[in-house]
Amino acid sequence: MRRTIALVLSVAVGLFLVAGVSAQCVAPNITATVASPNVLIGTDLVVDYVTPRHFDGRFVYTLLSLYPGATPIGEGYCLPLSPPFTLIGASYVAVDRARFRLRVPADKSLVGLSICLAGMVVDGTPAGTGASNGVLVHLRLEDWPLP
Repeated sequence: MRRTIALVLSVAVGLFLVAGVSAQCVAPNITATVASPNVLIGTDLVVDYVTPRHFDGRFVYTLLSLYPGATPIGEGYCLPLSPPFTLIGASYVAVDRARFRLRVPADKSLVGLSICLAGMVVDGTPAGTGASNGVLVHLRLEDWPLP
């Protein structure tokens, strides 16, 4: 009984904290898009970013997670991912744009996996901090729509 109560309380506190963090996030200042939410294994996953002009010459870091969420990164911005997340690459920003490309391994165990991706720019200054919206991608064996 005590374990059940402790579990329920810890889940409630966790949900409360997540709701509080997401309510305090500033709107994303980087736009992330993918050409298709369905990506075949063995092909490229491409994320395009549109950034404010003052990010030119910096890097957008792309992160991956299995879970959406809200993780604070500073200056009021939140990464729309929940831990654990993994840094999978960086893209140079030029003329307000950046493109990240990742070859998805041709491993059939990845089929059916849904992943969340987001980008961030952090250089330690208020003007140099930013986060993108999250994009959800489904890994597929063949190009067929979701049921």
